[in-house]
Amino acid sequence: MKISYVMRNPGNHAFSIEKVFSAVLPVISEKAETEMVYMPASGAKPNAVIRNLMAARKIQADIIHITGDVHYVALVTPKNKTVITVHDLVTLENNKGFKRAVLKLFWFTLPLKRCKRIIAISEKTKRDIIAEFPQLEGKIIVIPDPVDHAFVYSGYEFNNEVPTILQIGTKENKNLLRVAEALRDIRCKLQIIGKLNQTQIEVLEKNKIVYENCYQISDEELIEKYKQCDMVVFASTYEGFGMPIIEAQSIGRPIVTSNIEPMITVSGPKSCLVDPFSAASIREGILKIINDKVYRQSLISAGIENSKKYSDTSVGEQYINAYSDMRKGE
Repeated sequence: MKISYVMRNPGNHAFSIEKVFSAVLPVISEKAETEMVYMPASGAKPNAVIRNLMAARKIQADIIHITGDVHYVALVTPKNKTVITVHDLVTLENNKGFKRAVLKLFWFTLPLKRCKRIIAISEKTKRDIIAEFPQLEGKIIVIPDPVDHAFVYSGYEFNNEVPTILQIGTKENKNLLRVAEALRDIRCKLQIIGKLNQTQIEVLEKNKIVYENCYQISDEELIEKYKQCDMVVFASTYEGFGMPIIEAQSIGRPIVTSNIEPMITVSGPKSCLVDPFSAASIREGILKIINDKVYRQSLISAGIENSKKYSDTSVGEQYINAYSDMRKGE
């Protein structure tokens, strides 16, 4: 069995999708022939879309797996061989009117109708797809994102006096403004991964937050940031999955995350859940981890156990089973 993974053009400097499949590819490659096919153009302008359609049309494989973003190339791939991974529907959430209608038609409605299988990365994403396209429910299966095997447990001694708190992401849904408000008057250092805008800088300064900021860092540098922190805050208001939760748990750091899906499910049965729309709730979760050693250790232990469900081997096997099911009856 040959599987071609259709990847978006790497020129957009976003690598979340690529990380997901680079983690599981070694597992899948033990059972099948695999290749990564990168699209020649980035963006959504007509000429870029046409170039990508022409490239996708030439792919020859038993399974053509469109890994995300460039869903529309399913318009030119064989329906019975095509699977699409949908990470989230944030594109539809963030757009309105004519633009939303065009995106919905060419990035979702037509491609999802033409593929044989849809993979959602969480139950939350599956429910979102069904809400928009109820007729597609029978095509959808859930396979979670895997955590990179490089994220392994690293012991440390929690700094009660001035803990380092890691914040992953600076997009609006990552909720940095409320986190800054929640941290006011808490002695800590906030390590922020992601480019800050002027409003965020002003809010951090207004709340007198001691912080460091970096972005466009390597995977190795990101892992070091996890190891160097005492706890992670990921109080996001919207996610398709929420990989920082599993990354933190794998390394053995307690994490504050949101009491909404998919964060509830991804973080496991014993986790520190807060209302992401309430700075007071976020603050309460942070302080409980800082002040309660027993609670903190229970989060770490439960998190390590929870993260095992998202290993590259476990997730890779789920993909292999999905591909085998697709080929039945051919």
